[in-house]
Amino acid sequence: MVMAAMTHGLFNPFKGGRIPAVSSTIKHNPTARIHPCKASWQELAGVLIFSAIPFTAVKAIANSPLAARLQERMQGTKSLAMKEAPEREAATQRARKESYEVLHARWAMLAALGVVIPELLDRFGVVDFIEPVWWRVGYAKLKARI
Repeated sequence: MVMAAMTHGLFNPFKGGRIPAVSSTIKHNPTARIHPCKASWQELAGVLIFSAIPFTAVKAIANSPLAARLQERMQGTKSLAMKEAPEREAATQRARKESYEVLHARWAMLAALGVVIPELLDRFGVVDFIEPVWWRVGYAKLKARI
């Protein structure tokens, strides 16, 4: 019965019929040997080594006393990190505020140069600006409603 199912197709109880075997779709050659697996022994050994053995090793470590010690150490590290979390958050907020202060100070220094340099260049005659004084430019724009 099993050999008949392999050569003539498999019975599928869900569909109520037979599933054609792969060998039945290829030209039938009675002298040809059909190998169920075409992989070499090196490929099969690689599959065994790189899939089955690591999972077995992990399971063995997980069920050992070493795993219990590692889990205790991890819990201790986690609880210590949870105690230090508010302090780290406060330090992060301080650092963020200080970085914003430095950023704004740099922009303020650039703005100061933008105020002073046009007036100095106009005063020494290097460049002839229409209006070198910065606040008069803003006032004129407000008056003109540009």
